[in-house]
Amino acid sequence: MPVLRWDLPLWPDLWFEALEVPDGFALNCRLTRRAGVFPPRLDMVEDLRPWSCVYEEVERRFGPMEHVDGMSAVWTSAFTAPDSAGRPGRYAAAFTWGLLQSVWVNDRA
Repeated sequence: MPVLRWDLPLWPDLWFEALEVPDGFALNCRLTRRAGVFPPRLDMVEDLRPWSCVYEEVERRFGPMEHVDGMSAVWTSAFTAPDSAGRPGRYAAAFTWGLLQSVWVNDRA
């Protein structure tokens, strides 16, 4: 499947990316980190600030991510991450087009 990417003047470190399936339909449209740009350092849940990272970076550092809710442009995923004291906890994060929007304690885990 071809991957289509567009530059974003508002976020020069990111691309808008879509996978093109047969018949020209777009699948899995999202924001991704540009090649050669270093992601933010993610050591603990407090490092997850809105608009600072994309889904793949959170998953790579704290995965596996578990889909909780949503589809298309907005979704929520749950994961385990350490806090600033090093204690692991369960959290949920909301993403829009793959860009982190918010993080909270997942008390349903």
